[in-house]
Amino acid sequence: MNKELLSTSLFDIIICGMERVQKLEGPLIVVANHKSIFDSLLFAEAISVNPGLFPLEFCFPENEKEMESALKILEKSGTIFIYPEGEIFKRTGLKILNDCAARLAKESKVLVMPAAIVGFENFSLFWTLVNPKTYWKAYRREKRKIYIVFGPVFYADQNKPVDRITEDIRNRIRDLYINPRIVG
Repeated sequence: MNKELLSTSLFDIIICGMERVQKLEGPLIVVANHKSIFDSLLFAEAISVNPGLFPLEFCFPENEKEMESALKILEKSGTIFIYPEGEIFKRTGLKILNDCAARLAKESKVLVMPAAIVGFENFSLFWTLVNPKTYWKAYRREKRKIYIVFGPVFYADQNKPVDRITEDIRNRIRDLYINPRIVG
């Protein structure tokens, strides 16, 4: 399943901040909110990279093996996507972030790109498949707009503690989420 299929069938995909992605070279950590099972597909398709993929255990502080694997991917100029919310959060807004992205950003000293997906709030693929007539009747008039927003890259401030870097990451994602068309 790719962006074109999703875009033509269920959603109208709008990418904001793509000019930032096109200028990037080398290792990158993409940190984003997590709204649906489609998030990784859409981000990977949008920036045309082969991201490092990790099980959820990576985001728990006691799992240093995954942290080492992530650092190795970044040393080889790889790209890693992290959803520091830890799980899909379908409601409006953001959850409290765990510190996995901040720890990785601080330890690796590579560029971090905040990103946001907006528009999947309260979307249920299950409901769509179980009761397609109701779904199509409600949404056929206008496809759901999904914004994929890429913000300005930054380096984690090495002088800040991890919890402050986590707060900074959350604020950057939140700003993109609140104003998807106004990417500063």
